[in-house]
Amino acid sequence: MGLQIKVTNYSRINSILYRYTPFISAILGLVGFLVMCGYRILDPLYYQWLLSGDKVQHFMGWEFFRYAPWHFPLGYMQALGYPTGTSIVYTDSIPLVAIPLKLFSPLLPRFFQYSGLWICLSFILQGYFASKLLKKITDNFFIVLLGSIFFIYSPTFLQKEVFNGWEAMGSLWLVLAALYLYFLEIEFKTHCKWIVLLALTICIHFYVYGMVFFIFLAYLWKVCRHTDTKSLITAIKLFFIAGLVTLIIMWIIGYFAISLGSGAAPGFGSYSMNLNEPFNPWIYPALFFKPLPLSPGGQGEGFNYLGLGLLILIMFAVYEFCGQSSIRHYVKRHYLPLLTVATMLFLYSLSNKIYFGPHLIASIPLPSFLLNHLFPIYRASGRMFAPAGYIIILLSIAIIIKANSGKQAMIVILLLVSIQLIDLSPTISNFKPQSEPPSLPSPIWTDMGKNISHIDFLPANNWPNEIYISFTSFAVQYQLTMNTFNLSRFNQEKRNQYNAILMQTYEKGNLKEDTLYVWNPWPASQGCVVLKAPPGFIAGQVDGYWIIVSKKTVPKADTTLLKSCIK
Repeated sequence: MGLQIKVTNYSRINSILYRYTPFISAILGLVGFLVMCGYRILDPLYYQWLLSGDKVQHFMGWEFFRYAPWHFPLGYMQALGYPTGTSIVYTDSIPLVAIPLKLFSPLLPRFFQYSGLWICLSFILQGYFASKLLKKITDNFFIVLLGSIFFIYSPTFLQKEVFNGWEAMGSLWLVLAALYLYFLEIEFKTHCKWIVLLALTICIHFYVYGMVFFIFLAYLWKVCRHTDTKSLITAIKLFFIAGLVTLIIMWIIGYFAISLGSGAAPGFGSYSMNLNEPFNPWIYPALFFKPLPLSPGGQGEGFNYLGLGLLILIMFAVYEFCGQSSIRHYVKRHYLPLLTVATMLFLYSLSNKIYFGPHLIASIPLPSFLLNHLFPIYRASGRMFAPAGYIIILLSIAIIIKANSGKQAMIVILLLVSIQLIDLSPTISNFKPQSEPPSLPSPIWTDMGKNISHIDFLPANNWPNEIYISFTSFAVQYQLTMNTFNLSRFNQEKRNQYNAILMQTYEKGNLKEDTLYVWNPWPASQGCVVLKAPPGFIAGQVDGYWIIVSKKTVPKADTTLLKSCIK
C-alpha cells in the first residue's frame, strides 16, 4: 500500500496542472500575503511599521548590527547590551539574512528593512512546500491546491508571521519542508537535504529549528524501521553529523555569545498551550467561535486555533479512521513515527502545568534538571504544537482522500476550505500593519546625540520593547551604544554584576561626560523623580523620561527644556 493515494483518471489538464502545482500554490501564497499585508511593507525604505511591539526588537537589532564592527562570532555586536554585547541571534533578526547583508551595509540607506520581504517570501514558500508535501499523498491537482490553502491561511502561521510580527518565528514553511523530506526515499541525497535544511533553520530561528529537529528524529526512526543493522548505523551517523553541523553554525553566528546556562530562561509552565486553544481564537476575531479565557500569565504564546473548517476536517478523519481497518493500516504504515513525534510535541506544549481555560487541572512534578535547565531552553512550550497541528492536518486530508472517491474528496475539501476562510474572514479583512513613529520630539536630543557616545539605562534591565522604541532609533541615528535592550536571551549573571557596578557608580557620582543616563525608563507621569546630579551634570525630565547628562553636551539655551528635580 503506497503513500500516495491515486484518485485521478489522469486527464491531460490534470497532468499539466499537477506538474506546476507548487508554483501555482506559491502564487496563492503571494496573493495571501497581499491580502493580509498589502504591498507597502515590501518597500525596504518604509521602516515605520516596524516601530512597535516585538518588531522593533528585530529591526533595531539589525540596525545596530549593520553599523557594528565585524567580530567573531560573525553575529556578535558590542554596541547593543554594551559593554557585554550580544548576538544578532538574540534580537530575532534572521541571521541568515542579516550577516550577509551586512557586507553591503555601506551601500544601503540609513534605515533599511528586510522584514516585509521576508514575510512575503514566507507566504510564498508556505504555499510552495504545502503543495510539495500534499503531492506526496495525492495525484489530484485540485485537492493539492485546496489543501495548500489550509496551510497558507493557517491561524498559527498568520498569528506568528503577521499578527505578532515574529518574522523569523513565523517561518513555518521550514516545518512543511521537513515534512516533505520525511516522505522522500531513504537515500544519500535525502540525507544531504536534511543537513542543509537543519543548517538553514538554525540560521533563522531556534524554536523553528526545534520543530524541524523533532521531524528529523521521526525520519531517523523511519530509517531505523529497516531491520538491517546498516540502517541503524546510518541513522546514528546522520544524527551525529546533523548535531555537529548545527553546533559549528551556532558557534559561527553567535549562539554562544552568552553562557550555556543563560539559554534556559524562566517561563516554562506559563508560556504553554491551553487545552481550549485549538478552538479558541483568543484576541483574533473568528466568525463561528468566541474568545475563551486562558490562565493568568503568557498562554497567548500557545495560540493554536485551528479554525472551523479544519476542526470539521479532523472530526471527519477521526470518524473514518475508527470505521475502516484499511485506513488504520495505512496510517500505521506511513505515519507512525510522525504521530509519535506529534504526541510528544503536544504533551510538551502543555508543559507540566495543564490548564483548561483559567483552571489548572494538573500539575506534574518534574526532576529539577528538566524543570530548571532542559525544558526552559524552549520555555514558550505552547509554540511547539505547530508541527503537531500540521501533521494532524496532513493526515486528516490523507484520510479523507482515502475514504472517498476523488470527486467526493474534492467536494468535501472545497466545502471545508470555504468554511475555514469564512470563519477567519473577520481577522483577514480587519488586519492592517500599524505604524508608530519615534516619540522624542524635543530638540534637546539633537544636541545630545552629537555630543555623547553611550546611552546607559539605570538600571540596565530587560525592559519591554515599547520603552526602547524611541531610544533605539535615537541611538542608531547617532551611532551610540546602549547598555540594555529587550533580548530573547542574555547572560543574567553578567547583567547582575554590571548593574551592581553601574548603580554604585551612580551613587558615588562617578558619571561619564560622554554618556546619557536614563533613569528606570518609565514615563515621568509617575511623579517627580529625585535624581543625583554630580557637579557638571544636570538632571530632569524630557519627553516623559528622566535623564542625567553632562552640561557640556547640552547648550545653555536648551537647559530650560529640562524640568529639573535635582537632589
